[in-house]
Amino acid sequence: VPCTTEDYNFDTHTCSMSMLENDQSYMNFCQPYTTPPKGCTCEYVKQVEASGQLEGHMKANDIFFGRGSIQISNNFNYIRASATMTGNKDTFCKEPELLSTVESYSWGVGIFI
Repeated sequence: VPCTTEDYNFDTHTCSMSMLENDQSYMNFCQPYTTPPKGCTCEYVKQVEASGQLEGHMKANDIFFGRGSIQISNNFNYIRASATMTGNKDTFCKEPELLSTVESYSWGVGIFI
């Protein structure tokens, strides 16, 4: 859940209001003018659902935030890591969460950086 410092409770580790609520968009970690081959294509991120359990949450594969043993972030770093580590520039662009879920990618990005 993307949260501003003002809305985050550091004692309970909770966010009182997601930056995605009320149909807001989130664009951090994305340079929209950096497109292939220099960066993964990225767009404004919206919440998964307007009400219910996932209200205010986003899909992990929709954003290029810090992942891996040494955190890489932003669409321009994901495309370079993908090309270097998998031989295909689209692998991490299409599924950035692989850097969190596949151990060899998670540790490998530390060597890539």
